Amino acid sequence: MFSSLLLILCLIFPLFLPFFFKYFTTLKSPPFPPGPRGLPIVGNLHQLEISSLHMQLWQFSKKYGSLFSLQFGLRRVIVVSSPKLAKVVMKDHDLECCDRPKLLGQQKLSYDGLDMHFPHTVAIGEKSEKSVLYMSLTPNVSHVFPQIALGKRYEEEGTERSMFHRLFSECQVMMSSFFVSEYIPFMGWDDTLRGLHARLERTFKEMDKFYQQVIEEHMADSHKKTPQEQDIVDVLLQLKKNYSFSIDITNDNIKAVLMNILTAATDATSVTVVWAMTLLLKHPRVMKKVQEEIRSLSGKKPFLDEDDVQKLPYLKAVIKEAMRLHPAVPLLLPRETREKVMIDGYEIPAKTIIYVNGWAIHRDPEAWEDAEEFIPERFLNSTVDLRGKDFCFIPFGAGRRICPGLNMAFATFDVILGNLLYSFDWELPEGMKSEDIDTETLPGVTQYKKNPLCVMAKCQM
Repeated sequence: MFSSLLLILCLIFPLFLPFFFKYFTTLKSPPFPPGPRGLPIVGNLHQLEISSLHMQLWQFSKKYGSLFSLQFGLRRVIVVSSPKLAKVVMKDHDLECCDRPKLLGQQKLSYDGLDMHFPHTVAIGEKSEKSVLYMSLTPNVSHVFPQIALGKRYEEEGTERSMFHRLFSECQVMMSSFFVSEYIPFMGWDDTLRGLHARLERTFKEMDKFYQQVIEEHMADSHKKTPQEQDIVDVLLQLKKNYSFSIDITNDNIKAVLMNILTAATDATSVTVVWAMTLLLKHPRVMKKVQEEIRSLSGKKPFLDEDDVQKLPYLKAVIKEAMRLHPAVPLLLPRETREKVMIDGYEIPAKTIIYVNGWAIHRDPEAWEDAEEFIPERFLNSTVDLRGKDFCFIPFGAGRRICPGLNMAFATFDVILGNLLYSFDWELPEGMKSEDIDTETLPGVTQYKKNPLCVMAKCQM
């Protein structure tokens, strides 16, 4: 009898070990931020809506507070949803919270973290034509940044343009793909079965071949260019050749910087301009007001330049308000604690992933009056800045991880949106009302509008 009981206990005891371990660990460990209860191994992964993660986490914050925790497989995660705690993470403890988690797609395509973070006028004449704005903007914005970075515009129809935009799109997809092995290492076979590893490797090789060709072309033509004709690749190649740094600049460094410019910058610009146009079409009063400002200043000029947009405070306010309501990256790229740190009274261990929910912060009723409303006037005569000093408004992040291209990006937003509003009158297709415009988004790091924005453009030139 005793031996039988002992045998049964020996068989079932291992089943209870995880519970004993968790119990005693909880007794000894300091409290961790509250959060929704998860399942063994998968944690909260099964509860997440990837298509609208930033909004789901915003709802969680209303229940669990502006600092709450999640379990992504075997990885601990905390989510910050208030300006006060964003300041704690991105300023007060910026150094302790400035690492990046090694996510496979981002690491591979950034050459293992060597990157910086990880205007076109529609020629439609005088007739009104229906256009899908994002489809028009993306290829046209995406040849502005190659011109800056590579000295070349991929705007002509043909194989070269198709290849460039296909690679560009595939790179964006892989950067935001979910790899199970990032959170549950022993389930990497799932990524293999879904073909993610092979797809990532194929994308990397094609992009690397493209970048290498760009570098070789610049090296061959370097002696032919004047300083005014040089682009970013030329400058980086000069730094590589003529300057000494504590870390040598390699071709991989240059390729990683190009990845930032050709994906992140193009992405953010197209998305921000589309959301700004969406909001303006939903609010005709604001559309009329900003167009009156632009046209009263610019007179008979064929287009606006950078000097012109500096004199347009309401245009700048419109762009800021669009970025507040629809930031290009609503859930800031994740950080990771490099050491133990105290946040809001909780001891956060090293290697904890931190998400700062910009979407939630930008709609915080304690920071913004009528937070859900599109009111550009709130930024007129306001000291709130987007360069990471005001933690209620962080479309480009803050601290050591602030977006390094924010100045170029904001200047580009001004010029592109300003010219669209200066050169064209915009109306909805016949039978469509402003309240019919949806604001659904696609899954991914960048907040793409799910359904194309269809508009009628009438040239005013």
